[in-house]
Amino acid sequence: MKPCLSTRWDVTPAEARQIQLSLRDRVELRDRIGKVRCVAGADMALDLAEGQAIAGVVVYRYPSMEELERVWARRPLSFPYIPGLLSFREMPAILAAFERVRHEPDLIFYDGHGYAHPRRFGIACHLGVTLDRPTIGCAKSRLVGQHGEPRAERGNWTPIEDKGERIGAVLRTRTNVKP
Repeated sequence: MKPCLSTRWDVTPAEARQIQLSLRDRVELRDRIGKVRCVAGADMALDLAEGQAIAGVVVYRYPSMEELERVWARRPLSFPYIPGLLSFREMPAILAAFERVRHEPDLIFYDGHGYAHPRRFGIACHLGVTLDRPTIGCAKSRLVGQHGEPRAERGNWTPIEDKGERIGAVLRTRTNVKP
């Protein structure tokens, strides 16, 4: 998969925030997915001793969840860890991994924030806009907004709201486990 949008990654934190603000209007919140036949999950690992980002993408046929391929890429880390600006640290490696993908997914899940982000443009949004693919951010922590506690059973969820806007959801993925 080739990016449809080019972003500079060698920027200052202030420039990174401005890039997020300039691109956030490209995020589509309406459903345009259509029939989903193929999904991908993507995540990062860091080799801090070597100063490297290692990105992985696994692509599945949907709904059977048969694995079609898994690819990875390694790139040097060139941006510091700053909450809210992860795309500038992780995206060069993630995009390199997606360039190796042969089965283009209809939907991507990324281990990071999407719209539930202080500037409404987390790494999942940045990835989706860059690849022109519907992308869902699946973060493990909350950056902004408020939410209630979902019921204890797997599959229950509650909305995350910020300044009167629904920006995401908190999902319980396993019974009696932290959402």
